[in-house]
Amino acid sequence: MPHNLFDAHLPLIRYEQQPGAGLAVRKYVLQKRGIIASSAQRNPGATITPAAKAEVDYLLSRVARVDKRANLQPQSRAAG
Repeated sequence: MPHNLFDAHLPLIRYEQQPGAGLAVRKYVLQKRGIIASSAQRNPGATITPAAKAEVDYLLSRVARVDKRANLQPQSRAAG
């Protein structure tokens, strides 16, 4: 089981480490989790495309298959 969990998380971790897009990906994930209200960044911050969001959603679904704590639905709204 530990290897399966590692294998599920690794692509998402690698995706988040991309220069320029990493913070945008992290903020998108935090927004999906309901931790922050918006994934917007100030200039010159990068944005991620709808295709990239779809890929992140897919990677999150992989994590959820092996780790039931990885709930894709926001639990609460961030104050803002």
